[in-house]
Formats: sequence, C-alpha cells, structure tokens
Amino acid sequence: MSHGSRQPFVYTSTVDSVRRYAVVGLDDVIIVDCGDVVLVTTRAHASGVKGLVDGLHNSDCENLL
Repeated sequence: MSHGSRQPFVYTSTVDSVRRYAVVGLDDVIIVDCGDVVLVTTRAHASGVKGLVDGLHNSDCENLL
C-alpha cells in the first residue's frame, strides 16, 4: 500500500510471504525483504548497498548477511 509516495519499489524473495508493506510520504523508496532481513533505502542511495555488504564481510558482522 502506498499513500503520498512517488515510485515506491517493494521486492520480496519469499513467494508465500503474507507480510504487508505500507509506504507513506516517501519518494523513490526501495524496500527489499529477504525473509530474515528487510533493507530500506532510496534510489539515490541504492549504490551504497554494495559498500554496506562489503563492510559486513570485512567485520565481525557476517552473520547479518
């Protein structure tokens, strides 16, 4: 569901997911649900996701990947 938002993009990797998403007042937002992790960013910052993942690989936080 979207209200007052422009071009929200929502992706879920879980085919049988019953989770619902609501986006209010956010423009160009990207929501990616991988089952145990939900990533929320904007299109302008989407390229920073690679840096985040690389940083998790290089730290003690690989369990978050």
